[in-house]
Amino acid sequence: MMITLLNLIADKKGNGAVEYGLIAAVVGVSLVGGLQLLEGGLTGLLTNISTTLNPAP
Repeated sequence: MMITLLNLIADKKGNGAVEYGLIAAVVGVSLVGGLQLLEGGLTGLLTNISTTLNPAP
């Protein structure tokens, strides 16, 4: 039983996949956060462009 536990601890297979998964998760969370920060400014910019291109009669 102890040998099996030590073998599981020493096993390094799959470490790369876990690291890539963590990197992908961090990138995804960063993208979502960044896009939420840009949302207000982008909405205002597009509204300003729309108003400028289509002036009210």
